[in-house]
Amino acid sequence: AIRVEPSGKPITIILHVPISPKDSVLRLFRFKPFPLPLSEKLTLTPKVDTDVLAISRGDRYTASIRYADLMDCHNINRFFMCERHGVLQRQIGSTCLGALYSQDFMAASRLCNMQMQPYQEAVLQLQNRNFLIYSPVAFTAPIKCQNGSESDLHLKPGITLHQVPASCQ
Repeated sequence: AIRVEPSGKPITIILHVPISPKDSVLRLFRFKPFPLPLSEKLTLTPKVDTDVLAISRGDRYTASIRYADLMDCHNINRFFMCERHGVLQRQIGSTCLGALYSQDFMAASRLCNMQMQPYQEAVLQLQNRNFLIYSPVAFTAPIKCQNGSESDLHLKPGITLHQVPASCQ
């Protein structure tokens, strides 16, 4: 863009927009701990040091970083441009997060530290209004909406997925 100053001399402004090839953009997956049933009284929860798994297109390369380290990255909309964060690896299943992502539970049991906990209710919000619920017993939960309507959510023992309507709790 060229703009002329009141003195009559032109000023040239150059705008640099960084662009990266498609295969260098990594998809980010954040690990959210959720209990896995072990017995009728105990659950196991994977404990991880790095909670973000970055995966290239075609699952060829991965990197594991901490979610807090994303604050050091330059952020434009939903893209993080990170320098000096992690080394790319070729084997996705060589880390705890990679094994969990690949659903290789035998490798995950070797690679992940596990925390044993008593059987207790856990709720994880996946996205928008979707919730993953782990309950040791069956029960009914009330749903109240801002428009005054009420309904019930019948939960079974174990892990279930439920959607709560917008403006309801």
